[in-house]
Amino acid sequence: MSTKDIILTADLDELIKMFKNELEDRFYKYKKLDFSNDLKDCAWIDISQWGELEKESLFIGAMRGINLFYFIFSEKRAAPVGHFFNILYAMDGKNDVQIYRKAIKWFPEHIKEKIRSQGISFEDLY
Repeated sequence: MSTKDIILTADLDELIKMFKNELEDRFYKYKKLDFSNDLKDCAWIDISQWGELEKESLFIGAMRGINLFYFIFSEKRAAPVGHFFNILYAMDGKNDVQIYRKAIKWFPEHIKEKIRSQGISFEDLY
């Protein structure tokens, strides 16, 4: 099974473990990287009124997007450390989460609609 297939079929715990292992393995490289240019590609999502299944769908979509980008599509092999930890914090009860707008294509349509309802546009990415 290819890495892409593993990512697309993994559950949330497996996606987080996969990324955490990569993060811990390469952390010394990430500390020196500047992610400030990536902020324009991010959006804050208020999940305070979302149900548990909706949150799980959001987290799975975000983690799939992050893992696919950094394991498959990116040559820089850098990790969005802050964005990854935002997802973990939201899983622990934080009411908002920062996601990569470019990862939205990995979300199910009902999650895209919830994100659009908060005024976040991502049609320019298609």
